[in-house]
Amino acid sequence: MQLTWRFWRFKFSDMDPRTFDLALRTRTYVSKHHPRNFQQRVLDAYQTKLTKLEEQLN
Repeated sequence: MQLTWRFWRFKFSDMDPRTFDLALRTRTYVSKHHPRNFQQRVLDAYQTKLTKLEEQLN
């Protein structure tokens, strides 16, 4: 687990710490690897749709 985490830390050193922890999580109970940060893209798209809906209903 620590070896994987160190490798990801080196490979994705351009990510800020918050983004890194969200996209590449390594714990004893979970290991997830989403270097293109799919979760953030989904959240951004959801926020955009909410904004558009608020504009339509306003």
